[in-house]
Amino acid sequence: MSRGTWAVWLLLTAGCGANVVFGEGGDGAAGGGGAADDGSFGAGPSSGGGGDAPTGIVTAEIVEAKLGADCMPEVGPDPIQGSVLVSYTNLGSTAGALELERAEVLFASQVEAWVFPIALSPTSSGVIAGGTSAQLEHTKVATDGDSSFVCSLCGLPGTVSITWRAGNGTQVTDQLELTLLCAL
Repeated sequence: MSRGTWAVWLLLTAGCGANVVFGEGGDGAAGGGGAADDGSFGAGPSSGGGGDAPTGIVTAEIVEAKLGADCMPEVGPDPIQGSVLVSYTNLGSTAGALELERAEVLFASQVEAWVFPIALSPTSSGVIAGGTSAQLEHTKVATDGDSSFVCSLCGLPGTVSITWRAGNGTQVTDQLELTLLCAL
């Protein structure tokens, strides 16, 4: 299977919160995905009429990820805590906003990968006026399910990935590398 096929399979499988195991020859390396080096993607103005959602050209860049795991004294079902600081820039002349669609933390080794979906609040960039920028800290909130396994990954490098949806339906994605710090 080619590296591109592995990457697609990883994204599809990992999006379900599954444990992914690479076959022989797979390098498990993160990166090389569909993101630009600067991590910012724009969402252009809507071409159709109707709808009340602002449609400026808003980009998002994860500036800082302060995520860690509370692994003491007992590990709860959702030990991941912290926040993610995002810089939003509206390159257009009309107001725009992004709605958070998906956020997750990915850890990968040479043989397997783990994806932990996370919920963040607020779930929107808020309205960003045309030609302006704003920074917003999104706080990690409790999620359903059991992500306590993350405590076995303390100290490992990972990636936080966030996908937003613009008013016209365009997706905007950014990623930032982090090291999982844990309270043990």
